[in-house]
Amino acid sequence: MSLFDLGRVPSVPLDFMDGDHRQEASLLNDLADGVTALRSGERAEAAVRERFAALFTHTQEWRPRNRSRRDRTLRAGRRPFDEVDRS
Repeated sequence: MSLFDLGRVPSVPLDFMDGDHRQEASLLNDLADGVTALRSGERAEAAVRERFAALFTHTQEWRPRNRSRRDRTLRAGRRPFDEVDRS
């Protein structure tokens, strides 16, 4: 059972973030599936550790990549979050 339906991950005003969010949701789904399999005896603990490591690496790499892309977008004069309807 997946935690997240990848087709329903909400979009944000900065397109490049959407791929990162879908990837993180996918990694969380993989980790949850691994934990479920571990609990049922179908998977070894090492496989779950590998999935957690993949999520951890993605998260560590995300922050500087996100900041760099966001800064480039803002330097280009684009203010996408100003366009969001907050009503």
